[in-house]
Amino acid sequence: MKSQKTYYLLARDKSALESTYAELLREKVSISQEIQEVLNQGSETWHDNAPFEALVEREKKNNQVLETYATILNNHEVVAPVDADRVSIGHTVSIQTHNGVEDFHVVGDWHWPDHYIHRVITPTSPIGTSLLGTPQGDTVTITIPSGTHTWQVLGIEIHHD
Repeated sequence: MKSQKTYYLLARDKSALESTYAELLREKVSISQEIQEVLNQGSETWHDNAPFEALVEREKKNNQVLETYATILNNHEVVAPVDADRVSIGHTVSIQTHNGVEDFHVVGDWHWPDHYIHRVITPTSPIGTSLLGTPQGDTVTITIPSGTHTWQVLGIEIHHD
C-alpha cells in the first residue's frame, strides 16, 4: 500500500481551505437540487438538454475539487513559521538569482494566492527543498527545468497577513 503524502499547511491556510471546502459542500447540495429540478421538467424541454449537461459538468468539477481538498484535510500537518534565521515554511525569502533579486514565499503544500503578493513555492518543489533550512547569506545550488543555478539567500522574513 502506498503511503499517503502529508501536506504542510499554515494555520490560516488550513482555515481558508476548511471554509472553501464547506462552501463547495453547500454548492454540491445546490447543484443536486438544480439537477433534480431539470429532471422534473416536462419532456418538452428535453430537446434542449444543454442546461442539464452544464449542471452535470459543474457537479463533476465541484466533486473533483472536493476530493482534492478532502485528501489534503485528511492528510495534513499544521506548521507555524519559526524565527527567520533559516528558510522555513511561512517565510518570505529574497533570492539573488542570475536575473536579479526575486521574492518567494516558502508557504507550504497548500496556499491561498490572495494572501500573497509574491511567487509561492512549496517545500517539496526543487526550489523549496533546496531553500529549506538555508541561512541568510548562504548560497544554494538549485536544479530546475531551466538548468542548474546558484542562488544566494539575501533575506528571510516571517510572512504576516
